Amino acid sequence: MSGYLYINDKSWNINSVNVSFKQQMIDVFYKQIYSEIDTYAWFPISHEIRVNAEFMGFKGHFKYLASISNIQLKTNKKINAKIESLVDAPISSKNDTEKDTTTIKKAPVQLSKTEKKINDLMQKEKLTKTETLKLVRLVDKENKKIEKENKEEKPLELTNYHIEYADSAFATNNSSWQQVRDIPLSEEETKVYNSRDSLTRVEKGDTIINKKRSTIGNVLFFDGTIKSKNKKSKLKIPGLLSKLSVNFNTVDGFVINKRLLSYQRDFNKGKYFKIIPSVQYAFAREALMGEIDFTSLYHPNKRAQFYWAAGKTSSDFNTERPMPNFFNSISTLLFTKNYKKLYQKEFINLGHKFDIKNGLTLNTSVEYVIRTQLANHSDFKIIEVDNRSYTLNNPFLQNIDSYSTIFNNNKAFNLNAQVSFTPKYHYRMIKNKKRMIYSNYPTFSIKYKGGIKGVFNSQSDYNFIEASIHQSRKFNLIDRVNYHVGGGKFISNNTIYFADYKSFNTQPFYIIGNGDVNSFKLLDFYEYSTSDYFIEAHFSVEDNFLLFKNLPPLNSTNLNEAIYFNYLFTDLKTNYYEVGYSLKGLFLLFDVDFFMSFKNEENHNIGLKLKLNFIDNNSNFND
Repeated sequence: MSGYLYINDKSWNINSVNVSFKQQMIDVFYKQIYSEIDTYAWFPISHEIRVNAEFMGFKGHFKYLASISNIQLKTNKKINAKIESLVDAPISSKNDTEKDTTTIKKAPVQLSKTEKKINDLMQKEKLTKTETLKLVRLVDKENKKIEKENKEEKPLELTNYHIEYADSAFATNNSSWQQVRDIPLSEEETKVYNSRDSLTRVEKGDTIINKKRSTIGNVLFFDGTIKSKNKKSKLKIPGLLSKLSVNFNTVDGFVINKRLLSYQRDFNKGKYFKIIPSVQYAFAREALMGEIDFTSLYHPNKRAQFYWAAGKTSSDFNTERPMPNFFNSISTLLFTKNYKKLYQKEFINLGHKFDIKNGLTLNTSVEYVIRTQLANHSDFKIIEVDNRSYTLNNPFLQNIDSYSTIFNNNKAFNLNAQVSFTPKYHYRMIKNKKRMIYSNYPTFSIKYKGGIKGVFNSQSDYNFIEASIHQSRKFNLIDRVNYHVGGGKFISNNTIYFADYKSFNTQPFYIIGNGDVNSFKLLDFYEYSTSDYFIEAHFSVEDNFLLFKNLPPLNSTNLNEAIYFNYLFTDLKTNYYEVGYSLKGLFLLFDVDFFMSFKNEENHNIGLKLKLNFIDNNSNFND
C-alpha cells in the first residue's frame, strides 16, 4: 500500500486517508475524510473506493461512495484519561450530561514488558527476518492480552440493532446530497439522478414489474416480488425461464427442475413461515416428480422452528454429501463417469429444531420413505472417451457379495436426533433474528438414527449412533487450522438397506466446488459405506507461507497454501489415508489441489483437483 495518511498534531487522530494498492488483476484507490464528532474523537464520515480490474481481456470499473452523518458517540473514560495524560488539553464529552469535577493528574504511562520489547524493536532502522517475526509475535501477544482484558471487563455475547432507511432516502435530489457529502457527485452519478424517473424498475401497488420489458419478457424472465400493502406477505412467482435448472444423469437422462413459487408470511418479533414448491421432469424415464418444503420460525431468540417436506424425487445413495448435479452432469457427459447412483424416493419428513440454550442445539425429525430400485435409462454422451461405457446403477462394494437384499424396494420409518454444543457461541440479534457469529471453542455433536420396523409397514430395523468434534479457527500466526474427528457404530442392524448405510463426504471428480474442507478427495462415493462401524479424522492448515510459497517467484504473489491429512477406518479393516497440498487463489478464482491416497500404507491413487471457488457445493447453482 502506498499514499498519504494525515494525522492530527498531538492527539494522533487520523485526519484523512489517500492510499492505493495493487493485487492480482486489480488496482484499488481508497480515500477517507474524518471529522471531530467529540473532543479528540474523530470518525470517518466520507469514503471513496475505486477499483480498476483487468482479467483475460476483460476490463471493469467499480466506484463506491458513502457519507455518514448524525453520529452519536459515547466515549470510554479510561481512554479519555490516557489521552489527556499525553495531550495538554482537558477532555469534556459533548454527550455527557454530568460534569466530572475531579482533576485528572498526569502520570507517566507504564509500559508492560511486551510493550517495552516492541518499542525496542521499533527503534531499529532495519530488522532482520528473525526480528521481524519476533515483532509480529509480540504485537499479536499484546493484542490478545488487550482482547482478553476487554472481554473480562465487559463480555458481550448479544448485540441487538435495527437498521431503518428514511422514506426520502431514495427520493432526494442531487442538491440535497451535495450538502451532506464532502465528495461531489461524479459525472456518472449525476446522470443517474437526472434519469432516476426513467429507471426500468418501478413499483405499482403491491407488484414490482419491469416497465421496459415486454409482456413476453416478464412471462419468461420475471424474478420480482409481490408484496401485500403491510409488507407482511411476500410472494415470488418466477418467470418460465427463471429459477430453472437442467442436469443430466444416466438414470433419468436430462432432468429439468423448476421452482414454482416462494411464499413467506412475516409476523411480529421476527416470526415467519415460508413454503417453496418445485417440480421436476425426467425425460429418459418420462417421470414427473416434485417436492414441497415448509419452514416455520416461531421463536427467533431460540431459533426454534418446525419444518416439513414431502415429495417424489431421484435420490443419491450417498446421504452424507451427495455429488452436486452440476458436476455429475459434466463428469457424465464429458468424461463418461456416472458417479451418482440413484433410487426413487417418495417421502414425507417432519422435524423440529431449537436452541436449548445458547450454543446447545437439538434437531429431531421423523421420516417415512418408500424406495424403488432404478436402472439406467440413457447412454447419451457428448464426448466418447476411449470407448468407455457407463457403469450400472449399482454401487460397487467390497464387503457385499450379493446385491439382492440391500437394493430391494423397501419402506422405512426413520427417527433422527442430533445434539450440538458450542461453548461461548457469540451471536447478534438483527431485526429480531438470531445470527450466530463465532466461538473460540470447538463444536461437539452426537447423532442418532434408527429404523423402526412395523410402523406403516416399515421394513427397516437398525440403530446407529455417531459422535464428532470439529473446529475451524486462526491459531497464533497461522491463518486457519481446521480439524474434525468422528466415529460411529450401528448398535443393531437386523434389517438395513443401502440407503441407510453410513456414507462419507467425498469429492472424487477432477473438478470440485468450494465445499467442505473436512472431506475426502480420492475416496469412492460408495466403496467404504458401512453398516457396522467407522472412525474418521481430518486435519488441514491454511496460511500465506507454508512450503513452496517461500520460493521465488511464488513469494511475490498473493497466493495462499494449504496442506491436508484425511484418515478413515471401517469394518473393512483397511486404514485409508490421504495427504494433499493446495495452491489457493489462482486468478482469485481457482485452487489447484494435489492428493495422494494410501491403503494400509501402500500407495493407492494420485489425483489433481481444480477447485472453482465461485461455485458452492451447497448452492442452488448445483440443483
